[in-house]
Amino acid sequence: MIDKIELNTNIIKVTLRGVVDRYGIAADIFSTLGEHGLNVELISTSSTGRGRADISFAVLQADLDEVVRLLDTAKGNFG
Repeated sequence: MIDKIELNTNIIKVTLRGVVDRYGIAADIFSTLGEHGLNVELISTSSTGRGRADISFAVLQADLDEVVRLLDTAKGNFG
């Protein structure tokens, strides 16, 4: 039974395109965010072939600048 449904319009989708498709890469990405107290609302992945994948996730709009900064700093680790 569903007790309650909530709508949050303060989230934004981030997509990392062409990430190296290897075991544990998503864990590395989301661990980086989690270590800085950033919460991920949802995750979606899709293989693009040739050993690459796209990873999309939602974060609070207020956290976007910090997410981009962290991922930009660590992008060499993700392909």
